[in-house]
Amino acid sequence: MRRLVGLAGVLVAGCLDTNPVFVEPPPGTTGATQSESTTAAPTTDMPPTTLPPTSGASAEGSSVTTEPPDTDGGTTVPGYCGDGVTDPNEEECDDGNADDADECLNSCTFAFCGDGVLRLGKEECDDGNLEDTDDCLSTCVVPTCGDMVVWKDHEECDDGNTVKTDACIDCVKATCGDQFVQEGVEDCDEPDDQVNDGCEPGTCKQSVRLVFVTSVAFTGGFGGIGLANLKCESLAMMAGLPKSGYMAWLSDNNVWPAKVMDQADFPYVKVNGEKVADNWTELISGKLQSPINLTEKGGPPPVLAPPPCPGYKVHTNTNEMGLPAGVDSCGGWMVGGGPVIGGSSDDVDMGWSAACGSDLACAYKAPIYCIQQK
Repeated sequence: MRRLVGLAGVLVAGCLDTNPVFVEPPPGTTGATQSESTTAAPTTDMPPTTLPPTSGASAEGSSVTTEPPDTDGGTTVPGYCGDGVTDPNEEECDDGNADDADECLNSCTFAFCGDGVLRLGKEECDDGNLEDTDDCLSTCVVPTCGDMVVWKDHEECDDGNTVKTDACIDCVKATCGDQFVQEGVEDCDEPDDQVNDGCEPGTCKQSVRLVFVTSVAFTGGFGGIGLANLKCESLAMMAGLPKSGYMAWLSDNNVWPAKVMDQADFPYVKVNGEKVADNWTELISGKLQSPINLTEKGGPPPVLAPPPCPGYKVHTNTNEMGLPAGVDSCGGWMVGGGPVIGGSSDDVDMGWSAACGSDLACAYKAPIYCIQQK
């Protein structure tokens, strides 16, 4: 019994040693020889380890699915501006190109007017500022005359219109001598070398009013008084006279000279400078200083056929006071037939405007008087 206990103690001690232990058998026993050894396995306090099944394997009939191996070694490449993928937390857009002229800038922000980058097909210019007087408006449009913005070093003014009678003409400030009559400021505006035009050089104030008899003869059906005024304007322009407006000395049942014409307080003269009357009052007094017998060209009136009545040389239907001379006016100067009263370009008394009347006068070709206005 004592031997058995001793043998057990030796075995336990051998289990605690990791090196081989050679045990001397007790006397009288049989078993392993001295050359044989007993190696004891080491012991630990760790629990047994269970290895996970490999991919695709199953343990006792149960299926286990595993993730595929990380092929990049566990490293994830972060996104960047220009990768073609919009990061909603960092980018407004990302078109994946280096073109700065499209809808998405290289900074991955949306293009807009004022970003300093010219967007092709969308903007004319983009200087990246809000200055409207330089070479690019804040709307990314190239400035032009008429955009109502004064373009620095290029325009004197810009009122946004094409009117030639206000203070700004084609983006240049109106001045006396530019040949445009500025309303409310100038009476006239002609080149300084124009003679006998009644427009004072440097002041553009009217000093006289021009009167003439037309170099062209018409029947009474010339389209109404409005068109007769245009005929006066056209003939004056072709003759190089001032462009301050002309009206025909004609009357119908609605319009007559004393009603519509400017009644100037300075001389009425022919194109050669010869005075006809000192002012409007004398013009309608029934006594002229000289007859209105020169055309816009400065020559005599056209040669006429025998008049329909003695002294009928000019269509008027107007008396010497600028009022209607009769109820008939060739149908408002629309019809080339019927009665009407005419004047004589040779007379200086009341006959200059109302010499006689005839039933044939509307069909008769005669000139008309034209008088310069403001």
